[in-house]
Amino acid sequence: MKTKQSLLILLLASGFVLASCSGDGTTSTSIPLPPLLETDIPVKIDSSLASESKTYEFSFRYEDSYFLDNANTFSPKLAMLSYGAAMANGTHQRGDSFYGDAEFDDVTRFGYESDPTTTSLGYYIAHKNIQGVELLTASFKGLDYGAEWANNFIIGKEGDHEGFYARASEVYSELQKYIDTYCGGHIDKLWLTGYSRGGAIANLVSSLILRDTKIEINGENMFTYTFEAPAAVEEDKALDYANVHNIVNKNDIITHIPPLKYGLKRCGVDHETYASNYSTLMKQFDEQIDVPEFKEIVVEGELNGVDDASIVQYLLNCVFNRENPDADKSANTREDYYNNYQKGISEGIGYVFALKPLTRKSMLAWLQDENNRSALLGIISDATGQELLNFFEPYLIQDGISYDRDNLLEDCATIIKAIGSLFIKPLMLFAMYEQFGDDLTRLIDMHYPESVYVLMANSFKN
Repeated sequence: MKTKQSLLILLLASGFVLASCSGDGTTSTSIPLPPLLETDIPVKIDSSLASESKTYEFSFRYEDSYFLDNANTFSPKLAMLSYGAAMANGTHQRGDSFYGDAEFDDVTRFGYESDPTTTSLGYYIAHKNIQGVELLTASFKGLDYGAEWANNFIIGKEGDHEGFYARASEVYSELQKYIDTYCGGHIDKLWLTGYSRGGAIANLVSSLILRDTKIEINGENMFTYTFEAPAAVEEDKALDYANVHNIVNKNDIITHIPPLKYGLKRCGVDHETYASNYSTLMKQFDEQIDVPEFKEIVVEGELNGVDDASIVQYLLNCVFNRENPDADKSANTREDYYNNYQKGISEGIGYVFALKPLTRKSMLAWLQDENNRSALLGIISDATGQELLNFFEPYLIQDGISYDRDNLLEDCATIIKAIGSLFIKPLMLFAMYEQFGDDLTRLIDMHYPESVYVLMANSFKN
């Protein structure tokens, strides 16, 4: 008897049996919860700004505990991790590695098995159980998405951004299927993230979920983090959800497009990352990156460019607020843009980004070569678009991209009209003033991935 008692005591002391008395006098056994995962996840990001081809490797801190907090509270740590996820999905190899390191289950990717099209979207869905809490995540691709660029410019006449809504609706449907298949029809937490176009999709998917009931989850349990996202949600539906966190540099012009006057916004709360010493920060990050310092430019009666924000506002006014005597040249309203430019610009941009990267680089090098200035002037002076078509067609043929020539000619004519009606003033200043070119380059550079990372690290370091 003593031997049996001693064995029982030993088992209890060793933690193999945890017994407690329940209210009815019976004995119940509890199982220790698995430890929360804490790990550093490496993510590679290809440089867009360095003077030579290179890849950075960043380390992002992952902790399960992030998702046990209230999503309405902004978390700099989760913001950085979310950016890591948004960058990792640039390729399926990096995406697979990220979700593997974070120990997610049933990792499923969409849109990576074939070349991007004007209607495709690359994204990941995965889930994991954190001490009984079912977490679902989805991240949306915003890097190197080729012909999908066309989708950005399909704004539509009304409602949510038409191109983004089409993709977000597909995602919403896939999320429901995934929950039924892998999560037993129910989730407790949801994590959405994306950069640039991917951020717009994440923002719109969040809006669709919160204004519908097909996926049962409330705001405090849905963590959305977007980065440099354009506007996607119809203004009256773009509520200030406390759980939707948009990390934006408002001197990145992409964050202002489409303009508010078109009735589109981001839902949620914006968190600003702009820093006036941006050039210095980038140089400290990588000596090979040479972002221009801001240079004040004042052109009487034309531009009062005293800071980055004033240059951004000038560009927006040139495109969206310029008075045109001819109704077919205006983009002042959403309907004007839809009628006058949407088809030509979206299809034209789609063809440009359908080119192979090296082909596109070669084409851009020709356009930037000073020796080709007179030929370029001839292209943009031909309102029929024929000269632009003659220039562009060999690149399409070289890469084996099929197209309808008559339709492409129509698109080229629309692009030439946009250059003459919407972009002529900035182009003139670009040609006349070196400092305007530097300021424009600076604004464009702000959107690139390493800039976003550096500005976030600077803003959220405390």
